[in-house]
Amino acid sequence: MQFVRFAPQLAARGAYVVLHVPQTLARLLRDVEGVAEAVSYVPPEMHFDFHCPLASLPYRLSLTLETIPSKPYLSVSEKEQQRQGGALRRHVVGDAVKPPLIVGLVWSGDPRKSDAKAHRVDRRRSCDLADLSPFFAVPGVCFVSFQLGEARRQIAESGLPVIDVMEGVEDFADTAARLSGIDLLISVDTSIVHLAGGMGLPVWMLSRFDACWRWLENRDDTPWYPEMRIFHQPILGNWAGAIGNAASLLQRFSNIYWREAA
Repeated sequence: MQFVRFAPQLAARGAYVVLHVPQTLARLLRDVEGVAEAVSYVPPEMHFDFHCPLASLPYRLSLTLETIPSKPYLSVSEKEQQRQGGALRRHVVGDAVKPPLIVGLVWSGDPRKSDAKAHRVDRRRSCDLADLSPFFAVPGVCFVSFQLGEARRQIAESGLPVIDVMEGVEDFADTAARLSGIDLLISVDTSIVHLAGGMGLPVWMLSRFDACWRWLENRDDTPWYPEMRIFHQPILGNWAGAIGNAASLLQRFSNIYWREAA
C-alpha cells in the first residue's frame, strides 16, 4: 500500500500497470490512479515486458525525500463510505446531541508465526490492548477497534470500553470504508497505518524503539504521510512512554474538538 503511489508515474511513462497482490488488496488497489489491473492470480498466458517489486520502485524512479508523492492516493466510493463509515458513526454516536470524538485502535500486527524473523519483529512492534489504558482516561472519546487476528480476543478479556467494528469485513476496501467514519486512528506499525495514511486520514503511529527503516530517524513526522504523527518508544520495549505521550496529545486533541463542537 505504501509504494502503489508510484503507479501514476509509471503510467505517465507509457506503462500498462498490472499489480499482483493478495486478494484482500485487489479491490482497493484496482482503483488507484495509474493502475490498469489488480489481480491476485496471474494466468500463464499473461505476458509482461517488465517486472518490478513494488518496494524497488523508489530506487527505479530515483526517489528522494523531496520528490515523494504524498497526496492521498487510496480511496473508496462515496456509496461505500456512507454505507459502512456512516453506519459506524450512527452505531457509535446514536442520538447524541454532541457526538464523541471517534478514535480507532489497533494494537497488534500479524504474528506470522511461520516466519521466525517476522515473528520476532511483530513481537517488538505489537503491544496489548491493556497497554492502551491511558487513552481511556481521556473524556469525550469513543474508541472503536479495527483489530483483527488473535489479538482481537483482548477486547472481551480486557473489559475496556472499546467497540469492535470489524464484523463482516472481507478486505482492505471494507476497512477503508469504515475508516472514513472515524476522526482519528491510533495504531502500532502495521498495514492499517498505510491504509489510513494513503487515504489522507489523521493517524498516530506507536513505533517500536528500533523502528522500521521507512520511518527514517529522529523525527515524529514522515514525508510519506503528511497526516501521520509518530510516537516512538523512548527505550526498547517501553510502550508506556510512547503511549503516555500520545495520551497527553489526545487529551489536547479532545479539548479542541469539544470547543469546536460547542
